[in-house]
Amino acid sequence: MSEEVLFFPLLKRRGAYRTKRTGEYYASYHEYKQEIREDCLGRCVYCDCHENELGGSEQMNLDHFRPRKYKEHENLISNPHNLIWACAGCNRLKLDDWPALGLEETFVGDTGYLDPFVTKRCDYFAVESHGEIVPLQPPAAYIIIRLELNRLSRRNKRKERHDAHKLVENLTYRIDQLRSKDNLTHEEIDLISLMEQSLEMMKQRLNFELHE
Repeated sequence: MSEEVLFFPLLKRRGAYRTKRTGEYYASYHEYKQEIREDCLGRCVYCDCHENELGGSEQMNLDHFRPRKYKEHENLISNPHNLIWACAGCNRLKLDDWPALGLEETFVGDTGYLDPFVTKRCDYFAVESHGEIVPLQPPAAYIIIRLELNRLSRRNKRKERHDAHKLVENLTYRIDQLRSKDNLTHEEIDLISLMEQSLEMMKQRLNFELHE
């Protein structure tokens, strides 16, 4: 797993979302929960925490990227192209904030938000080894501050992911090195077994499969 995939992977919406027989979107946007969840890879598009790291999908919400509160966005309320997957914390902090109101753009100058399906977010955010997100260019700093992306709980989750990833790399390398030797001793065979057990545990921490 590369660092780019480890944090803020590229997201892509499916070609088409389900519609009624008339071709219209379902009136209840909750109809699209599973599809949006899958398109967002189970991750909060803001803090990048995966639902598995937060206790499951019940800790996540469907967020109207362009807030439904505003009259300009009334036609987007049930449009799945305006829905994203967000953790409850980030969704609460974002609420109805939308600096680019009335504009096609999603941010103005240094303020606003990034559409995760059209933006390569790793060009805007970097994640340090201790889990802190640092801004690379606007409007990243605004998003980090507004949504408190470096709140302790989220910073710790990203650090745990980073540490697990590094440990997987190190264990894999050490196991390969030992296995490449001829005539392994009993102690080395036992050591390989212990390291493989640890490796499996670390891989489980990086298990980002979506569970029903």
